[in-house]
Amino acid sequence: VGVITSVYADEWAKAVTEATEGRIVIDVYPAGQLGSTTELMSAVEYGTLDVCFGDITTLGTVLPEFDLLSLPFLYKNEEQADAIIYGEVGQEICNKLIEEKGMRCLLFFWNGFRNMCTTTEINSVEDMQGIKIRSPEADIYMDTFELLGMNPTPIPWGEAFTAMQTGVVEGVETPPTAIYEQEFYTLGKYICKSNHIFSALGPMINENVWQKISEKDREIILQVTEEIKQAEREEYFKQQSEVYDNLEAAGAVVTEITNREELISRFTPYWSEIAEKCDGQELLDQILSIVG
Repeated sequence: VGVITSVYADEWAKAVTEATEGRIVIDVYPAGQLGSTTELMSAVEYGTLDVCFGDITTLGTVLPEFDLLSLPFLYKNEEQADAIIYGEVGQEICNKLIEEKGMRCLLFFWNGFRNMCTTTEINSVEDMQGIKIRSPEADIYMDTFELLGMNPTPIPWGEAFTAMQTGVVEGVETPPTAIYEQEFYTLGKYICKSNHIFSALGPMINENVWQKISEKDREIILQVTEEIKQAEREEYFKQQSEVYDNLEAAGAVVTEITNREELISRFTPYWSEIAEKCDGQELLDQILSIVG
């Protein structure tokens, strides 16, 4: 969980407890105390855990259609991501998660576009060739970096700083606020605004547990959830407006990939491949009609 989302996970849990006057109490275990994201989602699916934080970029391991929401280089901005994730396409996929896996998505916080932090400067795909980059284990990430010509190395996030420090990898990728606040720029001063994948995550609840909650409390939880979502959204944009200035002030070099059209051409076949795997061509067509 990113820094901002970790803060608002606590805020959400406290707000639910207060709004339901203690009828619903949510205990938060941060920093992977209960297991990896994949393990926790599996626990919620099978009912051994009531709630966990799920990420759309790893939810594809539970329901393949979720990969369509986090296709690499798909969104030009947050507004497009919001229109898909919170729009009809996202709702259809979330409904399928309830029906097939017994899990309900209550909210997606914006973790944001992911950037690359490396020991060498990146301005183009050519500059990425052969770079050893720490990657989450989800296929969507591994595939993305391989298609870019990089050398993805799956390492738990808790070990990423040490891995870069010791040279096991030459870079990491994560939202820029994490690069700044966790000081990865001290290990690799080159920050590429690659915006390769948009990350959003939030609380997911076992459907049987949800149905056992009274209708009154379910309504309260949904209302509180919407309020916390808006608060997190405001803080997200505030941080985005400052983070690159803060990085440059700290000595980092911020670059952008100059030819986005090359990236789109490179990844368009991959988008279709992902859609074919989950029989989701119709969903992909809906997405592309919105993002253009």
